[in-house]
Amino acid sequence: MSHHHFCDVGGHAWQCHGKALRPDAGDLKRSVCMCMRCRVPMEQGDHSDCPMELLACPKHQPTKRTMTKKKPKLEPRCRVKQQIQPEPHVGIFWVVSGIPLVDSTPIDKADDCVGFINHPRSHYEYWNTLQSQGLVPAHMEYEESPRGRVIFNSSARRFTLYADKCILGNKSMVATILKELHLSMRTTKTDIDPHYRCFRCLGRTRNRAGY
Repeated sequence: MSHHHFCDVGGHAWQCHGKALRPDAGDLKRSVCMCMRCRVPMEQGDHSDCPMELLACPKHQPTKRTMTKKKPKLEPRCRVKQQIQPEPHVGIFWVVSGIPLVDSTPIDKADDCVGFINHPRSHYEYWNTLQSQGLVPAHMEYEESPRGRVIFNSSARRFTLYADKCILGNKSMVATILKELHLSMRTTKTDIDPHYRCFRCLGRTRNRAGY
């Protein structure tokens, strides 16, 4: 079974037998002719009432020597270098039941305390917010779970993550917290701090009855 195309170069219809060359699409080999309306090969069924594909006949198509595949458009390499990186943050964090909870501020909006850029909110303040939002247990004290803080030393141009040793011992968790703050392990120093010791490290239990 054959079908027809309309040659948009010579202005006439021409007969096709199932496959045709489409140089404008970058083809170097003949491909199956598809009905534009029915979305099936033209050799399947009756397509006499369907629109003809505009396609130059073999006589008016360019020779194989002159046909070249379209080259993909490549983005300049400099575009990659121009990608805007997220601004580094300083902040506070906990790890509650294995889940990191982070509250942070971009360094250009954080508090400058004599050369140290620090997150303005305290653990105590933000813990109350987490409890009011139901994100942490209402009976849990803010000092109970492992926690820490990241600050920036503007003189040394270095970020430091201070945390409970329970967090520092988990490199994967440290990396997750730093990612939330748009920081990297390579540019951030880690250290312990006596303020950040969870109940487990202190050998303490909850004081409230029933817990």
